[in-house]
Amino acid sequence: MRTNLPAAIEAAIERHLSQVHTVMPGKIEKYDWELQKASVKPLIKKQYLDGREASLPLIVNVPVMFMRTDNFSFSYPINEGDLVLILFSERSMELYLKDGGEQLPGDRRKFDLSDGIAIPGLYPFSEQSKATNNTDVLIKFKEATLRITGEGVFEMKGDLIVDGDVIADGISLKSHVHTGVASGDDLSGPPADI
Repeated sequence: MRTNLPAAIEAAIERHLSQVHTVMPGKIEKYDWELQKASVKPLIKKQYLDGREASLPLIVNVPVMFMRTDNFSFSYPINEGDLVLILFSERSMELYLKDGGEQLPGDRRKFDLSDGIAIPGLYPFSEQSKATNNTDVLIKFKEATLRITGEGVFEMKGDLIVDGDVIADGISLKSHVHTGVASGDDLSGPPADI
C-alpha cells in the first residue's frame, strides 16, 4: 500500500501542533496567596481528529501574574472559581521559578501545559462587566468602590483610614489651626493659611 506523502506530512504536523499550547481560559481551583501560585483547570477541551474529546488535566504550580516591580506591587484576592487567562511559556520555566535569574530551560519541552502563567480577569461575554461606564477608572472590592473621573475627582464608597496626614489645598488635616476661635458652643472660623 502506498502512502500519500503530503497527507502523511500533514498528519505528522497536525499531531505535533496538537501538543503546542499557547493561550486559553482557565479557572482557579486552589490558590496560595503568599507564593502567588495556583492550580488551574483549563476550560477548553481537547478535540481529537476522530471526534473524541477530553478535558485537559489540572495544571499545578501556575504563577499568577500581578503588576509588580522591585518597588511596587498591586495585588487583590484570588478565590476558587475565579477565571484567568493561561499563557504557556515557549520553554520550561521550572528553573526560573525555582531560582530566578537567567536560566537554561532544563529540558526539551516547549509550549507545554505544565508551563502556564495565569492572568486574572478573562471572563466570557455572558458574564456582565463590573464597569458602569467607559470614561472613569473604577476599583471595586465587595461593597467598597473607588471611582476616578476624567476630571480628576475621586469618589469613594466605604471608610477611609489614613496613617499619615491628609493635605487639602495646602492645608494639613493634622496640624492646621483655625481662625475666629471662640469658647463654648460657638463655631470656629475656617482653617488659617499658615
